[in-house]
This record gives sequence, C-alpha cells and structure tokens, in this order.
Amino acid sequence: MNAETTMAPENAVKAAKANILQGINAAIADAMEEDDNVIALGEDLADPEEGGVCGVTRGLSSRFGEHRVRSTPISEQAIIGAAIGASLVGFKPIAEIMLMNFTTVAMDMIVNHAAKLRFMSGGQTHVPIVIRTMTGTGFASGGQHCDYLEAWFAHTAGIKVVAPSSPKDAYGLMRSAIDDPDPVLFIENLPTYWTPAEAPEKGHRVPIGKANVLSEGSDVTIIELLPRLVPVEDQAISAELEKSFRKQGIKSLTGTKVTKAAVAGNVVEIEAQTPDGKTQTLSADILLVAIGRAPVTRGLGVEELGIAMDRGYIKVDELYRTSVPNISAIGDVITLGNGVHPQLAHVSSMEGIVTAERIAGQEVQPINYDHVPGCTYCDPEIGSVGLSEAKAKERGYDVRVGSFPFGVLGRAKMAGETEGFVKIVADKKYDEVLGVHMIGPRSTELVAEAVLALRLECTVEELMKTIHAHPTFAEAIGEAAHATHGAAIHM
Repeated sequence: MNAETTMAPENAVKAAKANILQGINAAIADAMEEDDNVIALGEDLADPEEGGVCGVTRGLSSRFGEHRVRSTPISEQAIIGAAIGASLVGFKPIAEIMLMNFTTVAMDMIVNHAAKLRFMSGGQTHVPIVIRTMTGTGFASGGQHCDYLEAWFAHTAGIKVVAPSSPKDAYGLMRSAIDDPDPVLFIENLPTYWTPAEAPEKGHRVPIGKANVLSEGSDVTIIELLPRLVPVEDQAISAELEKSFRKQGIKSLTGTKVTKAAVAGNVVEIEAQTPDGKTQTLSADILLVAIGRAPVTRGLGVEELGIAMDRGYIKVDELYRTSVPNISAIGDVITLGNGVHPQLAHVSSMEGIVTAERIAGQEVQPINYDHVPGCTYCDPEIGSVGLSEAKAKERGYDVRVGSFPFGVLGRAKMAGETEGFVKIVADKKYDEVLGVHMIGPRSTELVAEAVLALRLECTVEELMKTIHAHPTFAEAIGEAAHATHGAAIHM
C-alpha cells in the first residue's frame, strides 16, 4: 500500500472526494483532537508508515504520539483485553482486529467481559470501546471462522454493529461509535476502502441505534392495495406492524390503489385512489414498485414439449411431475392447481429434494404447505407458520388463542428490543397447535421451533412442558403456550 493511498487527516474532510479509509482516518483524528481520552490500539498501529493492517491509522502516531496510538502484541485477546481495561479507567479505546474472521478468537472477551458488564452492574458500568475489523478479504482463517459473524454479534445484548457504505457514513458512524457508552463492532468492507465518493464534513455524526429507513430523514409512505399491510399474516400481526410503523414515522395507506405514476423533473408524481373513492396525490424522490411476481417460462420450450400450462405457470402434481413423462418442475414457475403455492426459496429447495428422492426411487411424501414458514424482514421482523386465527375458523376448527409480549422478557429488556409478541392458534378439542405467529426481535429465527411443532403435530401442552432457556427471546413461545391455556407464568 502506498503512502499516497491515504491523504492527511486534516485534508480528508475538506476534499470534494474521499474514500472510506480516509473517512475513518479523519474521524479518529478529529475525535483524538477533541478528546484526550480517545486512544487507538492494535497490531502495528503506532508505525507511522504502516498505520495498522490496512493503513487506516497511518500518520496518527506521528500526530498524537505513541502513548495514544499504540501497537499491541499480535493477540486478539490481548487487544480486546487492553481495550476493555482502558475503557474502565476512563479512556475511549478504538481497537483494531486484523480480520473479521479473527474476532471469533476474542468473542468471549467481547461478550462476557464487555457486553455483560453493563447488565451485571444494573446499567451502572459501561464499556465504551470501538472494535474495528475488516471483512471481504477473500480468504478464511480457519474452520471456526466466519465472514458473517456480524449476524451473531447483532444478536448479543449490549453490542451495536455498524458497517459504513460511504466515506460520509464511515466518518459519521465512527464519530458516533467513539461517543457511544457501549461496545460498537465497526465492520469495514475491504473492497470498498478506496472507492471515492462525497467527502464528509468535519463533526458530522450518523446516529447509531435501530437502523431504519428514516435514519437519513426520509419520509416514507407505503401504499397497499389490500386492507392490511401484510394481508397474508394473522390480523393481529398486521395491526402490530402498522402501529410500529406509525411510531417510526412511516405512513401506511391501506386499501389504496395507485392509478397513475409519472416522472416530473427530479420527482415521481403519484395518484392513488383511497378506500372512500377519493384521489390522493403524492410526490416522491423514489418510487419502489413491489406488486408481485410472474413466472419466467417464456423461451424454455415447454409449450413445444406439450407440457400443460396455466397462465404461464407449469402445471404439476403433488410430487412435481408435469403432464409429460420424465419431466419435473419445481419452484416459482409451478402451480399445483390450488392457488396456494408459495414463491419462496426454502420451498423451492424442499421441492427439489422431494423430486430428487422420487426420481432416485425413494419413498416420498407430498409437502404440507400449511407447514411452510413465512418471514418478513422488516423492523420489527415477522415470522409465522400454519393457520391464522381467521383461517382456522374458516376451516371449521373451534379455536383458542394465546399471546405473550416480548417486552416482558429479560433478554428483550437487555437488548432494548421490546416490541411485538408471539401468538399461538390451537384446536380446542385436541389441543393441537394449528399456527404460530410472531412479530418482534428474532422472529424470523424463532419461527423454526414453531415449524417443528406443527410438523410433529405438537399440542399446546407439549409446548408448555418444553424448557426454554433463560434469558432468551424463545421464552416467549413457551409463555404464549401457557397463555393459550389461560395462565402465562410471567404476566
């Protein structure tokens, strides 16, 4: 890496263009200039030419001295341990771990010594450290390492995870991370280091907390033709999502039909018909259209083979055989003739397994599409499987339901993620679980337990008797089971 790669910190924020590396360098330099307690430590950080592994801190030791920009032993535990110790005596350390892969080695220290100190002290002790680490290096460092550890850290109470995508973001997020009272994992994507973009302004901050579409001050409006935001979900889930969006400042127009959209200069002019028949006009910088999908079967030659079709979809039976012998089809291009085929990657994958096993001569069973999990990756997350309360009643079940809010749980309080609930729909006669619906933290992960419960024809009582670890978000499932029988434990 050449010395010219990084411009001097005092110039980085003044240039018309900068890169992410320069944005981080400038943020650290400005913070150190303003606050004597800000220090940096890591492998080769004090070397004025090296400036750490990728040169992010190049020039800082010459400017602020080696007592504030310190080279440490090549040991991830030593780097994190020194940072935690320094934070507890009043410093604001910025620790560099060479690669994202290597954070596994220091995982226990980051979690048990840093994040849990706040919890164990009842919120009185904070560990204001920034852990800088790089991902996207193109190689692994051992079987136990993973380039996607940010997903793990994001689920750990007391730790914030940020990943800048531009020089402006890099500068603003780093400044906010240094000021944050809790550990911040600052993930830097190596391939984007040197891509030039708009340079940050000195003192710029990007708030760290719940990332959402409003973080940069945008006004967001969702227009939904059907009466509810997520019409395929249980009505209670849809109502909770709409309430959450209102709190976030996101407007929702349900039962509303877009009748016209046209570009006018730098904006999109939109006309929509509201449920009362009136016309509403909106103006937007960006219009995102997501109104469903269609099969891409044109050009495959299916018609020439004589395969039966239905409005572009390939007609198959329950084991994915087409109308032509020895030709099978799976995934988003098929129809089973009952209008209930979900266009989801995990469904297509299972259909492929069933088809391969059938072709190999193994005994197979048709997929029960009532057991397909649905996940909506919004904030708060939604996860569901099985019948909604309304659908269960439509099918003639005498149902009973129970729900339990995440906000009561200790884990939810620690993580500061208290929105949402788990709802269970069950058959009153046999106590069988018919559906599980959840909205809130980790719902897209927690739904896996519910899928297994339906697959095994689990009863509510069996869910009640299942021990859920404490403190976890999964406790909400066990508590919802108790609530279904009218007696949640912690309510």
